[in-house]
Amino acid sequence: MQFFPLDPLEQIIIAINEFLGVLLHNGSSSLAVTSAELGAI
Repeated sequence: MQFFPLDPLEQIIIAINEFLGVLLHNGSSSLAVTSAELGAI
């Protein structure tokens, strides 16, 4: 991965957006599991 000179908050937002994009492609059946994982982070 390439790291651009962004603020840490921007990097987090981009990572979350990419993560959600993968979730949408995988389907909404795993939202319950991923919400638990997000809570653990």
